[in-house]
Amino acid sequence: MNYLVQFLSVLNQKEVEKLKQIELKGKENVLLSTLLQYKKQNVPRDIILEKLQMTESHFYKSCSILLDKCYAFLFNHPFETLKFLSKRDLYQNLKHEIFQLEKSYSSDLKFNLLAFELLQRGSYKNHEEKIIHHFAENIMSITKNEENFIPGIEYFLEIRRIRSKIFEYAAQQKNMEAEQLKTRLEEIRKELNFENHGLALFHWYHAVYNYNHLFGDINENPIEFLENALKASQTALNYLDFEDILNTRCKIAENLYYESKFEDSYKHYSQIAQESPEIFFEDFYHLTKYVQVLLILNHLEQAEKILDEHFLNYLHIMHPTRGTMSAINYTKLFLLQKNYSEAHIAIQKARFLNDKNFYLPYEYEIRLLEITLAFLEGFDANYFSSAVKKHYKYFKTKGLKLGESNYVNYLYFIEQVAKSNASAKKFEWKPKLKSIYKTFQAGSYAVYGKLLDLCLQKNE
Repeated sequence: MNYLVQFLSVLNQKEVEKLKQIELKGKENVLLSTLLQYKKQNVPRDIILEKLQMTESHFYKSCSILLDKCYAFLFNHPFETLKFLSKRDLYQNLKHEIFQLEKSYSSDLKFNLLAFELLQRGSYKNHEEKIIHHFAENIMSITKNEENFIPGIEYFLEIRRIRSKIFEYAAQQKNMEAEQLKTRLEEIRKELNFENHGLALFHWYHAVYNYNHLFGDINENPIEFLENALKASQTALNYLDFEDILNTRCKIAENLYYESKFEDSYKHYSQIAQESPEIFFEDFYHLTKYVQVLLILNHLEQAEKILDEHFLNYLHIMHPTRGTMSAINYTKLFLLQKNYSEAHIAIQKARFLNDKNFYLPYEYEIRLLEITLAFLEGFDANYFSSAVKKHYKYFKTKGLKLGESNYVNYLYFIEQVAKSNASAKKFEWKPKLKSIYKTFQAGSYAVYGKLLDLCLQKNE
C-alpha cells in the first residue's frame, strides 16, 4: 500500500491548495505535483512511474519520505496527524503512523491513550485485538507510576473495549453476547463514582447509551446518559480529548433529531459548527445527521454547501462507504430540489459504489430512492409496476414484511399513490396509509416523509 497516495486521495481542495505551498526541491516537487494531478483520475501506477522516470522501489521510498514532510507541513503536532487519519477513515495509514510515533512516545501517557482510542474507532472490522491490547498494557504500565496514576484505569480500559464490542455485536446480531456485556457494565457501575472515576464513567455512560441505542432499550432516556457523560468528563479533562466532549454534545443533537425536535437539533448542531468548525466538519457521521436535519427543515442551500465542501471529494475518489453515503445524500437533495436529472446521476453512483462494496442499510435506502425517482420523473406504468414487484421480492428475501418494516411500508405507500395517479382518481387516505404517512413525519424517517410529500403533490 502506498500511504502517500492514500493520504492525498482524501484531501479536499482547500487542503490541496495549502499543501501546494510546501517548499520542495527537484524530484520531490515533481512527485507531489504529479500525484496531485492524478489523484482523482485513478491512473495506473505504471503510467505514473513512466512519467516520473522512477523505478518502483525508488518511487515507494520517495513517497515515504515525502509523506512525512506532508504531515509535518499540514499538521502542528504528530497527534493531530493521527486524529486526521482517523477522521478520514485511513486505518492503514493510522496504524502505520502510530507505530512510527511509538518509537518516540512509547512512555507518553497521552500518546498511548490516543492510540488506544483511535484504533477502536471506525469499522469494527479494522479493530485488531492484539494491537489494542498492546496499548492497553502500555497504559497499565505507565499509570503504575505515581505521577501518572489514574483511579479506576483498569475499569476504563475494560469499558472502552465493551463500547467497541457493542457495535460489533450489533452488526453481527449477537444479542445474547451483547446482553452479557450490559450485565458486566452494571457490575462495574457499582465500583465507580463521579469524584474519582471521571474517565471510566465518561465511557461507561457512552457504552450504556450505545447499547440502548443499538439494542432498543427504549425505557432509558438517552440524553440523560449523555448529559451524565459530560458531567463525568469534568473530572477527567486531563485525559479526555476535547473532541470526545464535543462528540458527546453532537450525540445530544442527534437524539433531538431522533425525537423529531428538528429545530432544537438544528440549533445544537449549528452552535457546535460555529464554535469548533475545524472539528465538527471533520465528523462525517454527525455531519451526515446534520444534513438530514437541514433537508427536513428545507434548508436546501445550506445542505448543498455542506455536501459540496465535505462530501463531494468522497465521490470523486469513489470511497467505498463514504462515497456511497455521499451519493445517497446528494440524491435526497436533488429530489427535494426537483432536479431529477442530477438525482438520476447521483443514485447511479450510489448503486455502482454499493454494488462494489455492499452494505445492506445503504441498499435499502438506494432502493427507496430509486423507486421515488422513477415515480417523480414521470414513470412508465409498466416499468414502475415491474420495479415495485422487484423491490417487494428483494425485501421479502430479507425477511421484511408490510406493516412490520418501514422500508416495505414506504414502497407500499408510493405504490398506492402511483395507482391513484394512473387511474386519475383522488388519493384515498385509508387508515393504513394514514398510519404509514405519520411514521414518515418523525425522527430519522422524516426526510423520506418530505419525499412522500413530493409524490402526493404530483398526484394532486
